[in-house]
Amino acid sequence: MQLIQTKVYSTKKTFHVDYVLDSQSQSKSPEENFRAMVEYLFSKGVKYFKIFYHLGYDQCDWDPDHLSDMITPETTEEKWQSLLPGIMENLPNVCAQLNEHCLAIVGCRTGNLHCSSRIPHEDALHVCEWL
Repeated sequence: MQLIQTKVYSTKKTFHVDYVLDSQSQSKSPEENFRAMVEYLFSKGVKYFKIFYHLGYDQCDWDPDHLSDMITPETTEEKWQSLLPGIMENLPNVCAQLNEHCLAIVGCRTGNLHCSSRIPHEDALHVCEWL
C-alpha cells in the first residue's frame, strides 16, 4: 500500500494536502477504508490518533461526558469494534501530530488523509516521502 496525493492548496498561513491509499475503494465500507488508513499510518510509525467527538451533532445522542478516545497500534480488536459505530455515527475529528509542523486528520466516512502544516513549513506536501 502507498499514499497517493490527490489535492494540494494553501491559505495565507497553511499548506493543505489530501491523500488516499492506493488500495482504497468505493466497493469497501466506510469502516474498512477508515481503518485501512489508520492502520497504514500506524505501520509507518504514527503512535496514536486522538478522537474528538462532536457534541450537539444533530443526528445522534452523544454522551456529553465522553468527549474523546484514543486509538493506538495496540488497540484491541474488541476496542476497535466498540469504537467504530460511534465514529461512523458522530464523525469526530480523528487527528494525529505527524511531526512538529504537520497535523493529520483521517476522514471517518472516506478514509482520506488530510494533512496541514503552517507556512513556511512544507511538511504536509511531503508526507508520501517521509511517512
